[in-house]
Amino acid sequence: MKMDDPRDWPQRVVAIDPGAPHHGVVMAAVKPDSCLLLGAWEFKGEDELFDRYSYWARGGGLANLILEEYRLYPWQARNQGFSDFPVPQAIGVLKYISSRYQIPVTMQKAAIKKEARKIAQARGLPMAVRSLGSGKGAYRGPDFDAKWFKDMFGVRSSQHIRDAMAHLVHWVWTNREAPAPRITGASHAPPTPEQVAQGWVL
Repeated sequence: MKMDDPRDWPQRVVAIDPGAPHHGVVMAAVKPDSCLLLGAWEFKGEDELFDRYSYWARGGGLANLILEEYRLYPWQARNQGFSDFPVPQAIGVLKYISSRYQIPVTMQKAAIKKEARKIAQARGLPMAVRSLGSGKGAYRGPDFDAKWFKDMFGVRSSQHIRDAMAHLVHWVWTNREAPAPRITGASHAPPTPEQVAQGWVL
């Protein structure tokens, strides 16, 4: 892990867990051997989310947008009666903004979050046990510690922010365009507790 100034790094990634009406967002600076969190936000309503993401996209340097895909599960279908489906609409707008500025989009299944949290726990990121998932997929397991986000960014982390973080971790460790797969060997040391406190993921 190289500790030079992340503000000089040319690439950023944004991970978004879209909801209705709340959307969780995390941003990180990345390069082949490092990943550092730069911020975490929860936006209420689509307008605020679209304005902020458009601002980032126009500024350049976004290497990837990571989005949780939308699926209507059978056990949730009754609750969606008469819905205009704001989440897939939001996903469509974010993908359109990305296409305008030639930003690659990675769509991830909701199910990957369980694996991502295990990866984060193994790498020494702060975790806490919570009830997670819904319906037939409900379980108790490790999730990101809310205090970590509060200490770093002064934000009260919601489940949407923590889910966005899970999508970022999964991208970092499994996507061919992400930093971790380009690291040679499996002995790459996890960040120290001091580095984790500053937001280092890799």
